[in-house]
Amino acid sequence: MIWDVFPEATDTRTYEQLQRAMDAQEPVTFEDYNESLETWVEVRTYPSATGLSVYFTDVTDRRERERELARERDLVEQLLRASPVGTCVLAPDGTFTKVNARAEDILGVSRDHLLDDTYTNPNWDVRDPNGDPLPEEAFPFAIALRTGESTFDHLQTLERPDGSRIWVSVSAAPLTGPEGHVERVVVTFDDVTAQREREAELREERRRFRAVFDGTLDALILADDDGYYVDANPAACDLFELERDELVGSHGSRFAAGDFDFEAAWESFLEEGSMRGEFPLERPDGEGRITEFAATANVLPGYHLSALRDVTERVEAKSQLAAQRDELHRLDRVNRLLRDVNRAIVGEDDRDRIEAAVCRKLVGTDLYAAAFVSRSDRNGGVTVTNAAGLSTETAQGLVESHRLPFDQSILGAYRTNSPTVFAPRGTTESDESAATRLSSLGVRSVGNFPVASEDAVFGVVTLLATDDDAFPVRERTVLTELADIVGKALDDAQTKKLLHATSLLELVFEATGSETVLVRLSVALDAPIRLSGVVPRAEEGYLLYVTIDGEPTADVAGAVTDESVVQSARLVDEETARFELTVSDDPAVHALLAAGGRIYSGRFVDGSGTFSVEVTAETDVRRFTDRVREHAPSHSSPNATSTALGTTCPAERSNPN
Repeated sequence: MIWDVFPEATDTRTYEQLQRAMDAQEPVTFEDYNESLETWVEVRTYPSATGLSVYFTDVTDRRERERELARERDLVEQLLRASPVGTCVLAPDGTFTKVNARAEDILGVSRDHLLDDTYTNPNWDVRDPNGDPLPEEAFPFAIALRTGESTFDHLQTLERPDGSRIWVSVSAAPLTGPEGHVERVVVTFDDVTAQREREAELREERRRFRAVFDGTLDALILADDDGYYVDANPAACDLFELERDELVGSHGSRFAAGDFDFEAAWESFLEEGSMRGEFPLERPDGEGRITEFAATANVLPGYHLSALRDVTERVEAKSQLAAQRDELHRLDRVNRLLRDVNRAIVGEDDRDRIEAAVCRKLVGTDLYAAAFVSRSDRNGGVTVTNAAGLSTETAQGLVESHRLPFDQSILGAYRTNSPTVFAPRGTTESDESAATRLSSLGVRSVGNFPVASEDAVFGVVTLLATDDDAFPVRERTVLTELADIVGKALDDAQTKKLLHATSLLELVFEATGSETVLVRLSVALDAPIRLSGVVPRAEEGYLLYVTIDGEPTADVAGAVTDESVVQSARLVDEETARFELTVSDDPAVHALLAAGGRIYSGRFVDGSGTFSVEVTAETDVRRFTDRVREHAPSHSSPNATSTALGTTCPAERSNPN
């Protein structure tokens, strides 16, 4: 027997199964593992009356395939059990064949209940993202079944048995059999309700942020780590004067004005995390604006917010206010200086001492570096007569400098009886000493103020200042008043000389109709006119006191109307036909008074006439005549006679009343 050959087999499963087949006389089939051969065999036994037929088949490969399949089944079960998303396997008719625990949790339905249900159960109330019911053909299961292709991330909502509605993201993948037919569909889904709520909250936050970002009056700029603008609100577009698509993408350094180091400031800002200060902004057209900014780094990772406010007007107003305070302070000092000058020259009757005192007082403060007084000479030039802060020679050198317009500016003030101001610029070798002196004094501005009394200009006071903004309008006004005070003092000194002079010179000047209204009136009235007095008016023009021989008042009024310079005619004495004429201008009268003379009489008839003028005996007649011609070139040379003081008193002759 076989057991006699293999006695060790009597203790194996094979022995037991063969013995069972013989005892029962029934066929037996079983599988067993042969360790010595490392092989699985299938054993089929067929008993008979004479013995036992046994057939062996090697089934090792099949057993391995079955074991592998079992492992895969276990793996699938483990995956279903451990999957963080809901997973279901559906048959082609839509019934659930497998459901994992996560699917139960998401759907709120037990596995047992699901396995008896289909995906089209109306209790789900499945809707698309717009809230519309989802048609059956739009379900991911139906799409995968119909197309044989996987489909992913379908957003939809469904209602759970407890009445709550959730958002789910659904994907489906078909499983095909050997013949390519879809045998199963795996459907996975995840509850994305919290995610959708967060997204909704984020959208709302972004909406609110956008509303604030776009609606704020301050300019807001969002920039990346490199300093490039990635977003800008309308206020920023207005500030930069650029459209948004032009502003976005620009680098911040493009708008940094002057020597502002944008790169260094940006690097420091990123290190500190925040920064405040002033940013000098330059617009594309070159216009500069001053902005205050507050910047915060990483309002979003890698993005940095800057808020800018245009404070140009405020800064300029503040600067202007400071300048006004400085100007008022300076003006107060100039006013005090005016009083000091006035006190210094009160009672003086000598022109040279008056001029010297004025120069000393003007330079006695730190308002002006130097001062000098000059006069116009007969050659049309300028002669310096007194100076302080520099010598008269140095001052004369400045006046004669070819590159420094002192003479033109001084003569301009002299001729127009108005202040002139200029800033000295440039030099040449020929005027190097003058320029060196100016530089040593730190002179930045020069002002010239005519010294005049009424219309008589005695000279010009020139002030050298070290400030760029010296001589503003109000300071000019005060200095003009100061110059007028000096002019009045010089005029008074001259009057005193006339009153106390032992002898006078009487000069007679001829005049034509183009120079004086009196000649023109004598022609219009065809009558002689005698001038008995001239009084300068405070505001402008003159009062002329005249006697018109043999003419009715009505004729005089008519002739006066034709003369534009005659503003009015008042009859003073009807018996003598004496009139007071108010004239706005008369070149001849102006020329004689401006030269320093006193008009005491005149006679005009048949288109010509003469003015009689008194000056002191010490007067240089040629120079006096030259000054008259500066103002009225057509005056003829005068005839001069000497008059004793006891014979004629100028004060009496000039009194119109």
